[in-house]
Amino acid sequence: MKRIICILILILIASVSVYSQETKMRSNAFLINPFLPVVNLYQNVLFSIFDPYMYYFYFAFDYQRMVSNSLSITISPLFGTVQINDITKYTDLAGNVLYQEDYYWTETEYTISIGVEYRPQKTGLKGVYIGAYPSIGFLHVNDDYYENVYTQIGFFALSGYQWLFNNGFTLKLGGGIGYDWYLPSPKNNGNQYEAEYAFNLPFSLTMDLSLGYSF
Repeated sequence: MKRIICILILILIASVSVYSQETKMRSNAFLINPFLPVVNLYQNVLFSIFDPYMYYFYFAFDYQRMVSNSLSITISPLFGTVQINDITKYTDLAGNVLYQEDYYWTETEYTISIGVEYRPQKTGLKGVYIGAYPSIGFLHVNDDYYENVYTQIGFFALSGYQWLFNNGFTLKLGGGIGYDWYLPSPKNNGNQYEAEYAFNLPFSLTMDLSLGYSF
């Protein structure tokens, strides 16, 4: 009986040791926003009802790498494209539609952000984080009449909490503020581009909800 108890104790100690080593080894993580595929599907279904030539697609993910127990970096590439039909209808005095013009314009965006996250509790990739996320990229806006190119520079500051579970499942929840600058190319021949923020604020309010896997 004592031998069995000793064996069980050794197995328990070994299990705890393996678990501790496994937890310490989780210094990388891949994360995505779970709402992004839903928004893509919703927008394209909605567009297909009104005009099959309109489309909407955005893709982004986060890769995290632990530098130390209190510091990590996050690399976030993003690609997005959308085509909208800005319909113009011409009517007579009675309000009857005489004819309409389909005015398509397309936006294509690709950016990359390299952020730094500080964890005051020194818990690796989990726990409370405070992050700064500068980004750079390009935005193309074009239609049948003009094509404009902008250099996009952004900066966001976020804070929140990240959970790492035993099976590697990772949940990140936070929020913050940011701003994007659009620097036009000298060859542009259309209108200037200005970002529109919710509630007519002079900056962007951002919520960071991400799911993923850590290893």
